[in-house]
Amino acid sequence: LQRGEAPGTLYVFEPDMATLDEWSSINMEGHGLHPAQALKLATLYGNLPDKILVVGCEPAIVAFSEAGQMGLSAPVEASLDQAVELIESLAQKLQQERTAIQEP
Repeated sequence: LQRGEAPGTLYVFEPDMATLDEWSSINMEGHGLHPAQALKLATLYGNLPDKILVVGCEPAIVAFSEAGQMGLSAPVEASLDQAVELIESLAQKLQQERTAIQEP
């Protein structure tokens, strides 16, 4: 997710699901899929959860190599452990919220 911060910066946001139709006419090619397009595509396969959080990382380089391969830059690779921890903590928090709602 390019947002203009330092490479490796992690982001969490809750997408506005009401705006997904704006992305429906855009070519959905897998390697260049915007998160909103991925969510739009997911809606074609069934209902989505009530709450969706997107975790992204600021890239250092957004281009394919001369060999046509895309890899992780050092700052992005260095943020992987932190990203996993963030995703696990968010999943745990969402599960706790869901359990709290379901309890009488």
